[in-house]
Amino acid sequence: MKKMKKIFAVILSLAMVLGMSLTAWADPYAGDDGKYGTADDRGSIHVSGITYEEDVTVTAYQIIGAKYENHATDQGKSNGTFSGYKVLYPDVVPAIELPKATEETKGKIEVASIEEAQLTAIMNEINAGNVVSGTTYDMTLSETGVATPDVTKYPNGIPVGSYLVVIKGAETKVYNPVVASIYYTNADGTGNDLDEANFNIEESDTWVKVSDTPKVSKNIIEDGELVKGNSVNIGDVIDYVVTIDPIPNYGGSYPKLNVVDTLNDGLTYYSGKDVSVSIAGAASAGDDIDSMGVEDKILTENKDYKLTISEDKKSITVDFVVNGKYTLNDYVGGTVQITYSAILGKDAQINQDANVNDVTLNYSKDSKVEGEDGTDEDKVYSYTFDIDGCVEGSITKKILTKTGEEIDMTVDKDGDKGLKGAEFTLYTNSECTEIYRNRATGFEGSVESTESGQLPIYGLEAGTYYLKETRAPEGYSLNTHVFKIEIKAEYDTTAKKPETGKLLSWEIKIDDNATSSFSVKYEENQVVGNIEGLNETKIPNTKLTSLPSTGGIGTTIFTIGGCAIMIVAAGLFFASRRKSNAK
Repeated sequence: MKKMKKIFAVILSLAMVLGMSLTAWADPYAGDDGKYGTADDRGSIHVSGITYEEDVTVTAYQIIGAKYENHATDQGKSNGTFSGYKVLYPDVVPAIELPKATEETKGKIEVASIEEAQLTAIMNEINAGNVVSGTTYDMTLSETGVATPDVTKYPNGIPVGSYLVVIKGAETKVYNPVVASIYYTNADGTGNDLDEANFNIEESDTWVKVSDTPKVSKNIIEDGELVKGNSVNIGDVIDYVVTIDPIPNYGGSYPKLNVVDTLNDGLTYYSGKDVSVSIAGAASAGDDIDSMGVEDKILTENKDYKLTISEDKKSITVDFVVNGKYTLNDYVGGTVQITYSAILGKDAQINQDANVNDVTLNYSKDSKVEGEDGTDEDKVYSYTFDIDGCVEGSITKKILTKTGEEIDMTVDKDGDKGLKGAEFTLYTNSECTEIYRNRATGFEGSVESTESGQLPIYGLEAGTYYLKETRAPEGYSLNTHVFKIEIKAEYDTTAKKPETGKLLSWEIKIDDNATSSFSVKYEENQVVGNIEGLNETKIPNTKLTSLPSTGGIGTTIFTIGGCAIMIVAAGLFFASRRKSNAK
């Protein structure tokens, strides 16, 4: 028979996510009919690394099984010959698919690798009670921390295939589900061939992955992705997602699991969007928001959690102990996701000073002991920028200045002359047809230059804008040039939380020229802005050319001459008519 790919490839791909696996050999086994690789074949799995506790349960759910040709269940008939593998949960999303066998590929069925999202989907099915009949096997945990199939129930072992092993009931640890397998291999260990060679059953000895404490993480949802730092306009609504991973198990009298989210002065809870709490897969910065979890389960307020929002809308608390009862034991090892929104207000910090959102997780280390509590925290950072001519905070240098000639001019402290009263309009497109407005800052699209020639426009997200003078001061000509203004920002993606997402630098380009660039340093909890480059852009206006004086001699002569000619012509016309009438 033709060769097929070894199912151990599945185990290797899963081990990267769910644990480490070692292999042990079993003695060769022949079925009752003398054939190797029959439906009677059985083996064992060993899951190590579990701390023994009386309430801990270990269960193996078969997710991939072996197929056997000509298999019949009637007594006395052949138990078939091993011919490949089959998926026992074919309808999960994303789907697990195995290539279909043909005459050419028969006996060489390639097993598709299983992704973490697919395992999460299977786990969701199991938690919902949608377990494939006849695929559940109880395991016994020894005091040395090794779980094996219950020999009183399965004296010959359990069938060939891959198993998702779930550990529940631990009080002080959270165990990730782990995959362990029983599969065929040649006696010499070189491949998994369906030929005339004898077969062994290879058993997995797998170490479970342990998470000692739950962790909290927070991200900003921006354009469908998760980020730790971003820029926004004042007045914009910012969407957040908070995750608790993994969900702990609590069986004692003192459970605690809650998150407290604190907003700084520039941010306020936005009630225009509902708070949503769900059970889903883990999420981290850089992930696509659409891939967060599989078939999320939405939790119910006042049943699964209690929501508290402070009167000043600066604090949000989500508590998973309701009326003294912990509500998440059915989802141990999973992930909680909390989504909500805030709005950046007029009190927002500008430029290098961040608008910070700080989340703290409070949890019980051991719910059987009062006061055995722990905490974890994370932060996200939102920034907004200005082009009003100066960088506020630790930097006070000009970027953009309206200038003119002698009349109506003001000399500032640097000795530069600025022109007051020129009106400018800010647009979001190069055709200057879409006006940028920000009612949160009172900016309605147009602004007048100040006495020092600056333009008070602030609260802008990084992006591209177009500035055009739309009314010149009296006595000055209009500057018709459209200035392209770009604001770019760079955030720290390498720092460990909660520092990830802080602003590293920002730059202002005018007409594609880098006129102003700034870096940010953080010294003893102080934010310090540094000028990397500065080339002030001046927008000049010129005085109108003087017109001839009103009533001057040139104008008067032409006016009088024109009137005289008209009078003479009229006189001649009427004289001619009188002569004609006399005849």
